Amino acid sequence: MLRPGAPFSKLAKLAISGPVLVCLVGALLVWRFHEDLFYPKLRAEDGAKVFAYFYGHRGISELFRFKAGYIPLLPNVFGFVSVRLPARATPYFLTCAPTVLAMVTFSVLRASAYRRYLPRDGLRFVCCCALASMPIGSHFMACNSDYSIWNALLLLLLVVILPMPGSMAGATVFSLVVATLIWSHPLTILALPATLYWLWYERSWRQRSWHALLAACQALHVWLGTQPHKAVIVKGHAPIGDRIAEQLTIISNHLCHGVIRPTIFPWGPESAAFDLAISAIFLLALVACAVVLKHRIAARVLYLWFAYGVVAPMVLISLVRPERGLQSTRYYYVSKAFTVIALALLLAQISFSALRRWAARSERLEAFPSAASLLLVAYLNYGNGGFAGDRISDPENARIVAKFFSELASAEAAQGGHCNIKLRCQKKHGDWPFEVDTRDNCN
Repeated sequence: MLRPGAPFSKLAKLAISGPVLVCLVGALLVWRFHEDLFYPKLRAEDGAKVFAYFYGHRGISELFRFKAGYIPLLPNVFGFVSVRLPARATPYFLTCAPTVLAMVTFSVLRASAYRRYLPRDGLRFVCCCALASMPIGSHFMACNSDYSIWNALLLLLLVVILPMPGSMAGATVFSLVVATLIWSHPLTILALPATLYWLWYERSWRQRSWHALLAACQALHVWLGTQPHKAVIVKGHAPIGDRIAEQLTIISNHLCHGVIRPTIFPWGPESAAFDLAISAIFLLALVACAVVLKHRIAARVLYLWFAYGVVAPMVLISLVRPERGLQSTRYYYVSKAFTVIALALLLAQISFSALRRWAARSERLEAFPSAASLLLVAYLNYGNGGFAGDRISDPENARIVAKFFSELASAEAAQGGHCNIKLRCQKKHGDWPFEVDTRDNCN
């Protein structure tokens, strides 16, 4: 029987530690998006709808401004803070702050609190690496403050399954973080099943009170923080049964063709039947791990939650968004992320089941399933074009943005503040222009 020595064990623990993972994920994000991080361009809404808006609207009430039918609290916070920084630092903050959020989201499963579901630190480390390395979203998902709502939703669905901390300070911080995430995306009602589960499961009145507050927060967010009357499912004159049947077809198409099959099997024929078959096998395997295998109850719940995370976001998105708008990859982001995590777990489970007799005798062999899972995910990443990076070279727009904020800094110095300034940033190549104009009604 192989017995690893102490140096190997200590080295292995160091290699899969939380700090190493954060550095690895951070390095991966910098490698993929370094042009956006070092030469910010404030693409799309970040210039016109975030920076420019908050430059002229600085009241504390603006943190709860509506945009596109909902309150994006986290992007509002980013915009609110950014205009209070030195002008030259503003574009870097609006790029780096959402990148830090992405790094936290990709790394959170490594936290020790998840040992109740997955005791092996190495396997959780692999899940984080898989999530960070797979090309499930473009540079907008990592480096754009307006699009940071998608990592906020993903992070919420990952942390809401954790139990409430026992201490008052820990419970307060945890609840504030969860509440912030809830008010940052229009679809955060997706987290309600987990909150209700904890509300039923907890026996401490204090813990139940915190979960009840979070459940009320989610209900209040739907009522006050979104505009559900604009959902597609409530529009039209066709019978509700026909509309539901139509939506089920749309959901199946996007879930199979847009999310599962291209993520776990980027090859094969382009046919609806093939996509449906691959997706059905994948989801049935997840359910089987929760029902058939002899896991602890917590591990079974985790497999079911990951299956929920794959399917439920696309269901809700399809019900609220028109069909013509669902082609954007950002709507696949959360479901794809859960697909990647679930795939890593399934691959590790298959490998461990095959090696169970030998893995029980050796720590080295026990690590093999996690390593095999990571290698296969890396191969899928290569098949999806992930190692090519997501860099979009646009040096001209970067220079235009840098020049704008240099001129803004000079104007603020001349005016002694942000009032009585009018500047326009006219970017090239079809990107959104933006301007600030504080000549009237400036406080």
